[in-house]
Amino acid sequence: MRTNGKKAVHRPAHGQDETVLVQNDIVIAGGGLAGAIAALTAAAHAPQGSVTWLVAEDAPLAELRRTGSDQRLITRLCGDPSEYLPRFPRGGSDALPEFYAFGPEQTREWCRRHHLDALPQPDGSLRLPEEAPGLADALPALAARAGVDIRTGEKLVAVEAKPQGGFWITVTAERTVQCQRLILAGDPENIPQAVKAAESLGHTVERPVPSLFYFLIDSPLFKNMRAERVREARLSLPGLGAESAGALELHPWGLAGDAVLELSSRAAKDLAQPQGQALRVNWCGPQKVSRLLEERVRLHPRQRLISEPLTELPEPLWAYLLGAAGLDPDRHWGQLKKGELRGLQDQLENTELHLTRKKLALCERALCGGVVRDEIEFETMASLKVPGLHLAGDIVDVDGFAGGWHRQWHWTSGHAAGLACAGV
Repeated sequence: MRTNGKKAVHRPAHGQDETVLVQNDIVIAGGGLAGAIAALTAAAHAPQGSVTWLVAEDAPLAELRRTGSDQRLITRLCGDPSEYLPRFPRGGSDALPEFYAFGPEQTREWCRRHHLDALPQPDGSLRLPEEAPGLADALPALAARAGVDIRTGEKLVAVEAKPQGGFWITVTAERTVQCQRLILAGDPENIPQAVKAAESLGHTVERPVPSLFYFLIDSPLFKNMRAERVREARLSLPGLGAESAGALELHPWGLAGDAVLELSSRAAKDLAQPQGQALRVNWCGPQKVSRLLEERVRLHPRQRLISEPLTELPEPLWAYLLGAAGLDPDRHWGQLKKGELRGLQDQLENTELHLTRKKLALCERALCGGVVRDEIEFETMASLKVPGLHLAGDIVDVDGFAGGWHRQWHWTSGHAAGLACAGV
């Protein structure tokens, strides 16, 4: 095991278990984005060689290296961090002061100082250009240059608080690391180990579950469906009282798109087991369906129903809705009776589907649940139960929407924990 010049304070005699105890000042356990920012921040303010970053995977930021992951997304810009509050179903109010201290604008400036030429996009996100290295390559390279001791393949096995302060950390192959300050930086790749460690140290943990996912639905609607898009729809889970609006994508397996990601985030804990949950869809979004139907009947009475879908809905969806309303697609608009129009309106406004399973989003993942917020001091991300312990990222019960909102939480919490461990 590499010691990076650190003193090995104990090595067992021949014949004993092959355990090596290495003294460190600051250890970050967790190879995701929050861990990377915590390591870089701590290294910028701590003595050279005093920061160790434990990465369970073969390379740091494995979560961003997954196929389909958006590793060029930095954050979501905004005029004022208070705009983040509606985008965080859980923990936004607790995290808001830290978004003011190190939020999207500070993240943008951090990238500029570290020669990451992130560019604002029309959708409000901040992204690295296509020709530049992604975060999964850029951040570990910065950490190595900053003197961070990056230890890959070091899976967290156990953590124990020392009576006199500090921690013993057991990692892969029963190796043991000793440190004074520890940051547990959770991400979807290492969350089981982080949760086990937090619980063993006395923290209360709500089981983390995915909070950004798509809906798998078994319905004739999706049979032989190509990838189709609805510009703006409204979704609701009537049994849970959750709603969302936005772009919707139809696939052979079910529904995706911004509206689904927002709804999944709002109802993540209740949808941990989604089977059978009723979902209602208004395919016309904010438009008044009764008025749209009246105008079509009045202006195009001789037009066939199938010839031009209402509000530019995809043709396969429009054909399904006509059939669900019991209408012959070759009839003319002027032939429809009031009862038939009401039936079509009901299908457009209140299509009911039932969820079977969930499909994890590829571009961006987040977890809800984790260490309960009232056991954390958010200014420093310090544990209120264990001196010297800090928490960051998905190990904390804070989560936001896709598109950069949740990603900013990793920047903010990692930065706060890194500063605190470095004594700033």
